[in-house]
Amino acid sequence: MAFVIALCAALVGYHMPFGQVLDAGLFGAAQGLLNILWITVTAIWIYKPDRQDGHFAVLRRAFATISDDRRIQAIVIAFSFWRPSGSAGRGGSPIAICAVMLIALDFAPLKAATIALVGEHRAGRLRRTG
Repeated sequence: MAFVIALCAALVGYHMPFGQVLDAGLFGAAQGLLNILWITVTAIWIYKPDRQDGHFAVLRRAFATISDDRRIQAIVIAFSFWRPSGSAGRGGSPIAICAVMLIALDFAPLKAATIALVGEHRAGRLRRTG
């Protein structure tokens, strides 16, 4: 739907040639897909060796010393990693990094992704407001 609106705005509002509109749309779609695939593949690439080597057990113990409450652990990850990694990388990298860390703490993958998305949304709002 958004692509159709952008297509109409480019054609009617800016008198852009149709071929250029399609090229720009395909480039945007490819860029978005590349970002998602890059982050997903990298997160899996980091997750598998760390899981086998036992690095996640070290991470789990470190966060368990802070608190046994999983909500507190998620907040600590949010304030420790979402904000710095958000300025270091774009395209969803903070979400992938934090989701993998939450999975390491035995959160279900879907729940970890949801928490990471909500946390990134909140961190983004904090970045805009100061």
